[in-house]
Amino acid sequence: MVSMYFDDALAAIEYHEGKISWMYLDTRGNVTVGIGLMLPNLDAALAQPFKIEGMGGPLPATHDQITNDWNRVTSMPMGKAAVAYHSMSSCFLADEDITANLFAYVKTEEATLQRGLPGYDQFPDPAKIALLDMGYNLGAAGVLHGYPHLCAACVAGDWKAASQQCQRRGIGTDRNSWTVAQFLASAS
Repeated sequence: MVSMYFDDALAAIEYHEGKISWMYLDTRGNVTVGIGLMLPNLDAALAQPFKIEGMGGPLPATHDQITNDWNRVTSMPMGKAAVAYHSMSSCFLADEDITANLFAYVKTEEATLQRGLPGYDQFPDPAKIALLDMGYNLGAAGVLHGYPHLCAACVAGDWKAASQQCQRRGIGTDRNSWTVAQFLASAS
């Protein structure tokens, strides 16, 4: 059984990341699909259950179709809106596959946070939601190693201090403000 905070974290991540079913280049030029899932190489794309539109509806995409779409997307300039990378021949992921990818990745990152932050399971739900969101962006190891003051504040249960240590670079101010609010909500 998945806890309510975990469902809330998944919803927050989807809200902040958006959901795009076809491959596109993110702001750093990484091939991405679904809810911010980076595909670091063609093998990662080939491992996904991509589909292609067929006469009677979606069909499994072939190795060549995924490869051609990967090559098409990687040859395009980065920095465009995701819709600019879509074509009639774009491979896509079904909603259930996008959700399964998100769930699996966040579960893995949470396990790393649980090992690295003593008492994690007793943290208030808003704090766990904020940490999971940060872990989705940075990787849980990135949170644990890149934010030592945040981690120390969390372990100490000092949520006000945690709210002052959670700012991420390259993330919009709205998302950073939301993260601050999650830690402050944990203080009450």
